[in-house]
Amino acid sequence: ELLKLGDVDGIRILGPRENVDRIGTVAFDVAGVHPHDVGQFIEPRASRFAWDTTAPSRYTATSAYRINRASSGVYNSVEDAQALVEAAKGIRKFFGVE
Repeated sequence: ELLKLGDVDGIRILGPRENVDRIGTVAFDVAGVHPHDVGQFIEPRASRFAWDTTAPSRYTATSAYRINRASSGVYNSVEDAQALVEAAKGIRKFFGVE
């Protein structure tokens, strides 16, 4: 479900889009919105995910200065992931970068 973030306009998944050889973490960026702003927008709407906005060296080749990473675990449900994707649909509009 988290990979559906890549279906949202303005959101780019960093890494494979297939659910093969993946762990429960999805790195992504949102065009025109700083990752800290993304985190503050998402937190009250989908707070059951761990967030990280640092730029690990493996992502420097993607030209993403900073990224968002949503990490799920055994405590997350499909509904949690769906809530995250639904919240993500409103990020760019909220920050006026549609």
